[in-house]
Amino acid sequence: MTLQQVLELSAKINPKKWQRSKRMKVFGIGLSRTGTKSLTEALNMLGINVVHYPNDETTLQELIAGNYEFSLLNSWDGITDITVAPYYAQLDKIYPDSKFILTVRFGKKNLGSNQ
Repeated sequence: MTLQQVLELSAKINPKKWQRSKRMKVFGIGLSRTGTKSLTEALNMLGINVVHYPNDETTLQELIAGNYEFSLLNSWDGITDITVAPYYAQLDKIYPDSKFILTVRFGKKNLGSNQ
């Protein structure tokens, strides 16, 4: 999506009226360099407060301990990037109403270009 498309969509949506459960989170499960930062910005513009690539000490300790009920999700609606990408199955069990967005990187070869 272009920035203009995101802004137009944002104007039409009122996230405060969304009926989200406390357990509903949004996870961007693409690898780094696949548009996860742009995804994070777009979700934040839509009122879905998502953190990009958290690498704070608490989150790292929770990952090491195998605790995927991240404490930062008490304050955020979701996480994007490689921090959570490998753990989507565990996150789906912990947060069953969640949405997962997979971003992928396409180069010229992927698009069928001869150049």
